[in-house]
Amino acid sequence: MVFIAFIIYGLRYIWRLWLFGASYKLAVQLRQKFYQQFSRQTPEFYLRHRVGDLIARTTNDVDRVVFAAGEGVLTLVDSLVMGCAVLIIMSIEISWQLTLLSLLPMPIMAIIIKRYGEQLHKRFKSAQGAFSSLNNHAQESLTSIRMIKAFGLEDYQSYQFEIAALEAGRKNMHVAKVDAKFDPTIYIAIGAANFLAVTGGSWLVWHNKMTLGDLTSFVMYLGLMIWPMLALAWMFNIVERGSAAYSRICVLFEEPLSIIDGKQCLQPRSGQLSVNIRQFYYPGAGISSLHNIVFNIQPGQLVGICGPTGAGKSTLLSLLQRHFDVIDGEILFQSLALTDIQQGDWHARLAVVNQIPFLFSDTIAGNIALGKPTASQTEIEEAAKLADVHEDIMRLPNGYSTQVGERGIMLSGGQKQRISIARALLLDTEILILDDALSAVDGQTENRILKNLRQWRGRHTIIISAHRLSALVDSDQLLVLQQGTILCQGTHQQLIAKPGWYRDMYCYQQIEASLENEHE
Repeated sequence: MVFIAFIIYGLRYIWRLWLFGASYKLAVQLRQKFYQQFSRQTPEFYLRHRVGDLIARTTNDVDRVVFAAGEGVLTLVDSLVMGCAVLIIMSIEISWQLTLLSLLPMPIMAIIIKRYGEQLHKRFKSAQGAFSSLNNHAQESLTSIRMIKAFGLEDYQSYQFEIAALEAGRKNMHVAKVDAKFDPTIYIAIGAANFLAVTGGSWLVWHNKMTLGDLTSFVMYLGLMIWPMLALAWMFNIVERGSAAYSRICVLFEEPLSIIDGKQCLQPRSGQLSVNIRQFYYPGAGISSLHNIVFNIQPGQLVGICGPTGAGKSTLLSLLQRHFDVIDGEILFQSLALTDIQQGDWHARLAVVNQIPFLFSDTIAGNIALGKPTASQTEIEEAAKLADVHEDIMRLPNGYSTQVGERGIMLSGGQKQRISIARALLLDTEILILDDALSAVDGQTENRILKNLRQWRGRHTIIISAHRLSALVDSDQLLVLQQGTILCQGTHQQLIAKPGWYRDMYCYQQIEASLENEHE
């Protein structure tokens, strides 16, 4: 007996290890698939989906699916094996007629349980949606905690979070109300089965077709059916929850890619960038954001883009990065349309610094070397010197080993921008795009960075978008955008020589800078 017990122990251990190991592998695969899906999506996808909701689906919903695949399957197999074994013994050893009689309540119970399952699926899906909203509220509040404190919105945000938490709790209570029906229904079915067994068995005993001992044994075996039936109901509960969670996951997996990867590979040589945008509309927008945008950029040129707020500068740079595709028009590189070029090949030619830089919770050196993990300390420092941030870093207690905190919270806006510029310069790509990336630095720092960029430039193409026109005076080509189109283009000397927005704004900014210098 002891030997058999050890064999059973070993078999059950191996069975559980194999089953749960498979479910954990499923979790890894689902999360990897999620990340691949997210990384291929464009900004338009993230305008339609909240980050908190996406995080909830990759964590909470995946956990529910994994639980159904692991614990649910284990419970199903255990309950079926035990239940079938008991039924076979009852049918063969005692009475198959009495066994069938005892099973009469089961179809009715199955129909009721199925109805509970449908209710549970719908309510649990709604509860998961409420949890996603709660998760998104928490994520946004923590991300914007500085702004919340600055505006004294702690009480208001706490109230809003309480409302979201109460809504999530209310919907989970709706789930609990369905949950609470499962066990009583099972016990009623078991009670009915016992009643039929005792009634039918008594009739058989009365007519000498069964002994009292057989009836007693039958009722005892029927008692062994309580666990399998409860386990099956619990398994059904788990599976419905997993099914609801999986349906939420599939919605994201089935999300089509708005940007289809091209098949053409780029040649190692440099190439001309040609832009011809007749019209561009953001998805769902009724008004064009850009129209009649035509220009060429030769290899090694410094191109400046300026214009009033809302003129379309960032939209144009987004199209150059292929965040969106141009339907009415085309952008060519090496005479190939961007839509025909492999995205990885095109993005390998670009280094981009946005106005709002993003730093990871890592060291300064780690953030600078993000795109080139194999970079030496010397290379990292050279890039930092070009971005005029080396001295700032060296003044920190731990220098390049300083932890920047989440999103670079330990650094100033200007330091974050310059570290992002250093990160881009370290990549040494053919095209460098600076999208108002000098907005948080003072004029003197800007001049030093631009001087370094002119020395670094060489064969590199640099595209700079800026509101401060002093950053663009050395451009080989200047594009002035207004209301989504090119108002005028040329060199600084050409544009300053004729009346218009550029000359007026440049003169205004020069007077403003002179007054600031006198004040200092």
